[in-house]
Amino acid sequence: SVVYALIVSLVIYRTMGIRDLPKIFHDCARSLAPLLIVIACATLFGRTLTLLHLPRLISSLMGDTFSSPIVVIALINLVLLVAGMLVNVASAILILTPVLLPLATAVGMDPIHFGIMMVVNLSIGLVTPPVGADLFVGCGMFNIPVSTLTRNALPFILAFLIALIIVAYIPQVSLVFIR
Repeated sequence: SVVYALIVSLVIYRTMGIRDLPKIFHDCARSLAPLLIVIACATLFGRTLTLLHLPRLISSLMGDTFSSPIVVIALINLVLLVAGMLVNVASAILILTPVLLPLATAVGMDPIHFGIMMVVNLSIGLVTPPVGADLFVGCGMFNIPVSTLTRNALPFILAFLIALIIVAYIPQVSLVFIR
């Protein structure tokens, strides 16, 4: 998509020239560097969790301790929200899906419903500190501190959490077009 945008901007619309490229590349590198550091740290953290077998430990503790589907779904949401805040989305999906899906299906949750709930959880994590990769992208784009953007994002995060509760506990919302 970047190459396509460059071709369109340089050749078709002629909104920028070859001389503009060094400044554009510099600005791009400057705004993406913090994000890449965050993603690298999150990936390292995810690999460390996997090596320590922490996801399996959490799953076995949750399955052995709680039998109520409402409580198990709440705990799955809590684990996914925390993972979304600390680990990048791809790592969280790869690490936690094989661990949490059997637990979710054991309490009667449809796998598609679980997948949608997982994506909603991890999406909330993208805009929630401390890692919140999308927060860092926004801060880099608009040159504002993370604290300012976080403060302004709080009402939206609360709306996301309400939507998460609806998705988690009313499966028909997620499965309306599936079944």
